[in-house]
Amino acid sequence: MPHDEQQAKRGPDGKFLPGHKPPKSTGRPRGANGIKARAARLAGERLEEMLGRATDVISDELDNGNPTVAQWLVDRVRPPARSDFVQLADRNKLSSIEDILVASERATNAASRGEISLQQARLLQDVLGRHAQLKGLEELSALRAEVEEMRRTDRTTAAIDKSLLPKWGRLSEEQK
Repeated sequence: MPHDEQQAKRGPDGKFLPGHKPPKSTGRPRGANGIKARAARLAGERLEEMLGRATDVISDELDNGNPTVAQWLVDRVRPPARSDFVQLADRNKLSSIEDILVASERATNAASRGEISLQQARLLQDVLGRHAQLKGLEELSALRAEVEEMRRTDRTTAAIDKSLLPKWGRLSEEQK
């Protein structure tokens, strides 16, 4: 009788006899066998299959000469840099809201052509939008100052210029 069988001897009631030890259990088999583990394994296989197809599509587009795909990939893979900047040409004066709108349109066109990333275009649009708001406040302040100046002047001098009145009608001087 081998040694393991001697240690595994049991009595008629199923209990181990004195001096005999139960056999060593190998324990739970290695690797997960549950439903979650099977689902994770299947999902991993499916993801690998999808990545393979995606790389095929991307390489085909790059072979066909579509650089936007490469730019799109670089924008998503590369972490966003904190020091990204977009330089506006000196001819872009941002002194009026119309100038700001032109600069915003140029940023949109540059992003659509792939000259700048979508993130850079979005950041530039935010900056230009805030600048337009400030310009709007500046123009509003100037209008308020003009209104206050008109209120301060004598109402008779601020009245309608007589030379602008027609010579006919109820406002003309001849009928008075």
